[in-house]
Amino acid sequence: MEFPAIDVPPSKNSIGAVIVHDLVKVENKFKADERDDLLKVTPTVQRLVDQLISEYAKRTGKSHGRFEEDKDNYPMSKYISDYYIDKSKNFVVLSQSMMRTLCIEADKKPGATGGHVFIAHISRDDLDYLIVAILTDELGAALTAGKDVQDSLY
Repeated sequence: MEFPAIDVPPSKNSIGAVIVHDLVKVENKFKADERDDLLKVTPTVQRLVDQLISEYAKRTGKSHGRFEEDKDNYPMSKYISDYYIDKSKNFVVLSQSMMRTLCIEADKKPGATGGHVFIAHISRDDLDYLIVAILTDELGAALTAGKDVQDSLY
């Protein structure tokens, strides 16, 4: 059986680079389980980026960061400058540097649990954005081809 193609409007979010690392707690200390290459931008990745942006836009109590003046102790702005302005680092190196700092900061937070760290460089309306989101797995249910119900992480 063939299904007709579904017209999906083009996304306003153009993905320049995207990667996912894991922030893992091992013996009360965080470590990064890093990828060494970018994710391929597939329709699924595009849908995830679009969904993250849409969900963030709906939030009333939006959270965002700001950069500290002290670049030695708070180096995120330097990492981004090396990538975006100076072009001396690539996106993978940027994300891995960010993960090292995230591990240090997460160790200081007693309630931190870790998760999948999703980092994307996108363009929208002639502006560039860096998205950093920590995603966690949730247990849900899925229907199998045999119409059974089974646990499924999403």
